[in-house]
Amino acid sequence: MREVHHNPSTTLHYVLICKGPSAETNDLTNIPSSLLSLLKEFQDVFPDELPHGLPPLRGIEHRIDLIPGAPLPNRAAYRTNPEDTKEIQRQIQDLLTKGEIVRLHGVPRSIVSDRDVKFMSYLWKTLMAKFNVKLLFSSSSHPQTDGQTEVVNRSLSTLLRVLVKKNLKAWEDCIPHAEFAYNRAKHSTTLRSPFMVVYGFEPPTAIDLLPLPLHEQVNMDIDKRAQYMKKLHEDTRATIEQQVLRQATRLNLKKKARIFNEGDLVWIHLRKDRFPQERNSKLKPRGDGPFKVLKRINDNAYIVDIPTSKYLVSNTFNVSDLSPYHGDEENIESRTTLSQGGEMM
Repeated sequence: MREVHHNPSTTLHYVLICKGPSAETNDLTNIPSSLLSLLKEFQDVFPDELPHGLPPLRGIEHRIDLIPGAPLPNRAAYRTNPEDTKEIQRQIQDLLTKGEIVRLHGVPRSIVSDRDVKFMSYLWKTLMAKFNVKLLFSSSSHPQTDGQTEVVNRSLSTLLRVLVKKNLKAWEDCIPHAEFAYNRAKHSTTLRSPFMVVYGFEPPTAIDLLPLPLHEQVNMDIDKRAQYMKKLHEDTRATIEQQVLRQATRLNLKKKARIFNEGDLVWIHLRKDRFPQERNSKLKPRGDGPFKVLKRINDNAYIVDIPTSKYLVSNTFNVSDLSPYHGDEENIESRTTLSQGGEMM
């Protein structure tokens, strides 16, 4: 590389790329004279002991999927020997043929996910193509979800946040307990538990295992069972429609402008873009407080007395990031009234 200065404000850089095998001797007779001075000046850049020809094939397959806009994975690229790759492919194909990979619920027809690097990788797409699974990638411009997945994930994350507390690494051990509690709890919308809606009965617990099961459910024939489930689903749909209208009416009546005065105590919502350190985990609290309102700039902006040593941000907050403190709340981790972003787990 050589620098050429045409004027004090312009510098051009020229790079010489040598392609092909170099000569075994130091014979420079076949090289153009215009390059001789450059080669002699930069002998450390173009040494005599260059390898001959292209680099040898080392028997290693190395592939990197380049996805525009994707973040760096911060992990080493996976490399394997071709023979090992063929053996792994053979074993996976054998498991696919025997049906040993997907056992509990069968193979889904489609999977809805975000555009994480794991779901956009070539390995994941190839594996799902083997199962004939259609991948649906959701984004803000082209949403593929119906909102139900976000609500379930938000409810489970709220339960995990209360169960895990500060033991963030133990969240995987709490998932089965949170899932069982969620599926067995009676929901306000359907007035039934999700397990009851799907299977027609509640899952047994330790107390339920003591007496014998109900005679009607055990010896129910196919036709009677089908009619029972059909009526259960019809009643559930009717209940959902009634609850939706009731909730909409109740929320519209309570919808009013939120005004805070100086001296009021409020919770603050820790948004991910504004508090990255406090929101680096999905299981950390999404709010903090209570804090005192110092000044009302207008109906949409307030100055809050937050500890500057803890939060290195401006103490001015929008009204959407504030929630009133009622005096009897001790833990904000279980609160769901604050605005929460739709995140998939």
